[in-house]
Order: sequence, then structure tokens, then C-alpha cells
Amino acid sequence: MFANREEEFKILKEALSSKKPEFVIVYGRRRVGKTELLKQILQIRTDAIYFLGNLENEDVQCLDTDALDKLIGTKYKDKKSS
Repeated sequence: MFANREEEFKILKEALSSKKPEFVIVYGRRRVGKTELLKQILQIRTDAIYFLGNLENEDVQCLDTDALDKLIGTKYKDKKSS
């Protein structure tokens, strides 16, 4: 565990242990440990999805739909394939 993130870790752990689907957005200033916090919490739940968005064009950020299909057990369709 790293310093001063116990409350955030607790919130994420509760969301991941929920019986219902949860959607969590982690945001904040640069270089404050957001990615490391997510890496730590994802060691607990390996079936969670972590996606890092950035300001690239749409073609660069294509979602790996085959991996998503395996994870959620259904066929994912994005706007382009509809």
C-alpha cells in the first residue's frame, strides 16, 4: 500500500466487491498516483476492466472487443460495427 490513499482504496474495494455492476471514474491532477492506485486494486479483482483514455484520434483508441467479449460473456458492438 502507498501513503495517503487508504480512503480511495477503500472506496474502490467496496465498488469492486458490490453484487451489482459498478462504473468508477478516477480523475485528478497529474502525477498524484491514480494509475498506481488502480494497479493496486486490480490485483484483488482480475476480472475488472481498466481503460486509460487519452487525446488520440478515434482510430488509435480502438477497443479490443474480442477481449471484452470474453470478459463479459456477450458480443460487444461499437458504433462502427452497428
